[in-house]
Amino acid sequence: MRPDRAFPLATSRMPASSTDFLIARLIGLQVDYLYAAQCIESASDGEALHDLRITLRGVRSLLRPLRQRPELAVLDQAAAALLTSTSGLRDAQVLAQELDRLGWQAEASRRRAHVDQSVRLCLRKPIAKRVLGELERWPAAFRKIRSGSDLKHIRKLVRRRAKRDLGQLREVLEQSHDSPRDWHAIRLRIKRVRYLCESYANWIRPDDALLDDLKRAQSILGNEHDLSLWCASGDKDRPLRPLINGWLSARTEAQHDVQTVLAALLERLITSREQRKRGPALKPVKG
Repeated sequence: MRPDRAFPLATSRMPASSTDFLIARLIGLQVDYLYAAQCIESASDGEALHDLRITLRGVRSLLRPLRQRPELAVLDQAAAALLTSTSGLRDAQVLAQELDRLGWQAEASRRRAHVDQSVRLCLRKPIAKRVLGELERWPAAFRKIRSGSDLKHIRKLVRRRAKRDLGQLREVLEQSHDSPRDWHAIRLRIKRVRYLCESYANWIRPDDALLDDLKRAQSILGNEHDLSLWCASGDKDRPLRPLINGWLSARTEAQHDVQTVLAALLERLITSREQRKRGPALKPVKG
């Protein structure tokens, strides 16, 4: 199961009374990006690629309400491109960790060496340099467009977006939470709403129980996703074929866990919707 190391360094709360916290958080994410990239280059942290991708998701979550500004959207586009280019490498890295766990050290080492080399090469490509350049440029671009009215508008956008994301997640779960073909899309929706709430914890505060359910559902969905990938890769990758039966059995259990956790999450979201008539589970934070 993949570890949950969301926003590893840039998680401190900033003053909610101004948009300075947006700039401070973005700078914190820039520090996270540089640190993860350094760890990848020096091979000093086996989870550095994961941390790098979490940082990129944090950047995208922070920028979601600001994407209508062309001068601010370039960073979001660059972060999305780098996430896409490293997605397969992260999947391969997680598979190597699974092979290690199963005692297949030689096969794990071979695959890990390939991933490590490929990630280092990826971070030397123009898209990675573009991300870093846009991280450096973004605060100055944001300062040029911000104003008191912008602050109120952004705050409204963030709160509206979070409520809409939760509503859409509830609707999707009501329609297809027991359908494996839809689980990957549900997992992405859960990530989207969870990371948005964490990015703007100064302005929106989910109910703690709801946030816990989102984290748990994301983790269990991730486990099922990994097992499905491994079962599929075993059909094409001859050295992995002896492991397929074990993975198939584990996937069956994981699918049961997914159905259970998504049913619980749906119940939580329905309850939250009812509670909003009296007091919202997604509370605005003053300031």
